[in-house]
Amino acid sequence: MKELAKTVLVASLAAAEYEKVAKSGKQEIEQQFIESGTDRSTVKDSAGMKLGIVTYAQGRTSAYIADEKAFLAWVEENHPSEMVRVINPDFKTRLLSACTTAGEPVDPSSGEVVPGVEMTQGRPYVSVRGSSEGKALMSELMAQHGLPEIGGGS
Repeated sequence: MKELAKTVLVASLAAAEYEKVAKSGKQEIEQQFIESGTDRSTVKDSAGMKLGIVTYAQGRTSAYIADEKAFLAWVEENHPSEMVRVINPDFKTRLLSACTTAGEPVDPSSGEVVPGVEMTQGRPYVSVRGSSEGKALMSELMAQHGLPEIGGGS
């Protein structure tokens, strides 16, 4: 089990470093896409095999509510049948948090069992936490050796 744990830890540390490289690279290439006026770059290895495409996608246009009060007034006036009664989301969050802390679905102010609220156990999972030394070592190794080549190219 120790060898497998070591493999999982090293892979997780490497993945974190790769994520940093990818994030930084995306920021740099975004600027290059903007400056060049292009929106795609085909990536090939040294033998000419196509490894993939990096593209600069335009952001999606979508509607959102910029003024909740104005929107509410408009709906009340023009579509009153679309109004619904809801529980205050902040109260719901506070109550569920209190129930979680208590370990049972009870109202913290009265001790009363809250109808409709149940407790659930999350699925077990593996957690990987590299030490600061392990992270530094992985960063140093990545700096020394860079990214591995895929298919014999860069």
